[in-house]
Amino acid sequence: MAFKTPYMRLVFWFGCMVCVSVAHDQNLVPNGSFEDYTYCPDYWGQIAGNVSGWDVCANSPDFFHACRDSSDLGVPFNWRGYQQAAHGQGYAGVITYQWNAPSYREFNCAALAQPLLPGMPVSLSMKVALGGFGSYWLYSPKWTTRGIGMLLTTQPFEWSTGSSYPNTGQLYMDTVFTDTTDWVLLSATYVPDSAYQYITIGNFFEDSLSEVALLDTVFGNQNIAYVYIDEVCISPTGMGCDFAEGVDAHSFDAWHINSPFGEHLEITFGRALEEMMELSLCAIDGRIVARRMIAAGSLRDDWPVFGLANGAYVVCSTEEDKNFKALRVFHVSP
Repeated sequence: MAFKTPYMRLVFWFGCMVCVSVAHDQNLVPNGSFEDYTYCPDYWGQIAGNVSGWDVCANSPDFFHACRDSSDLGVPFNWRGYQQAAHGQGYAGVITYQWNAPSYREFNCAALAQPLLPGMPVSLSMKVALGGFGSYWLYSPKWTTRGIGMLLTTQPFEWSTGSSYPNTGQLYMDTVFTDTTDWVLLSATYVPDSAYQYITIGNFFEDSLSEVALLDTVFGNQNIAYVYIDEVCISPTGMGCDFAEGVDAHSFDAWHINSPFGEHLEITFGRALEEMMELSLCAIDGRIVARRMIAAGSLRDDWPVFGLANGAYVVCSTEEDKNFKALRVFHVSP
């Protein structure tokens, strides 16, 4: 399936230069922790068109989030297993093997914020966790494999049934998963040999190289291997990505803003604000296009914003001492 580029694809990383002065390590992977989304997952395969910056390159990768108050696609307990998010409240998941279906894999993919520079080292990293012993035996994985990782390409990665596997990747897990209790960090320093512009996540190795092994012979009923994915990072600084930076009692991590938005920004806070707060809406060049005072004790706010051009914006705080992270949103005229 070819990589798609809907309007949500324009929402990548950027800072609000006027609104906030806290520096963050640059991550060229948009929405690397899968926290920016449009609606809570309520069925399989809801990455494309829902999770900002990400799309589907093969079959139906899944999105899990704590906003889903259920043991099907919620966090931490869901159909595929039990796992807290490595960062925030959500993560993605892919099938890395299916018994008796050697051409089946799930791949999710994204366009990088900018192409990599050949010869310039970058830091690659991602956290992965093994699915298994899930909430519903019919969907709980039976198998485990090696091979989950990232593939960088200069053109959108295309995959269809019968395609040959690359049998490689710039970063991948070279041992078989056996422990479902925690996240595993995959990381490496990589020197690009091309101006790579796209990242794809999945198992790019054919079955004979995936070292398939039984995981759950009692409860696991679905003949698949499954892996959760979080904190995907490509950093040209070589410093990696600190996903936890700036998280405190005032963190934006638990907030949700409708994106794309029309004439109103509908903000839902993770909990009641402890004090009055001033928010700013910035264009990508740093211009403040609107300000809003939010009362202490607020759980949500309906912010009317009129006369904006279509495009990407940032919501951020003018209180520089709070270490707020900017929230990326996209405006579409009604």
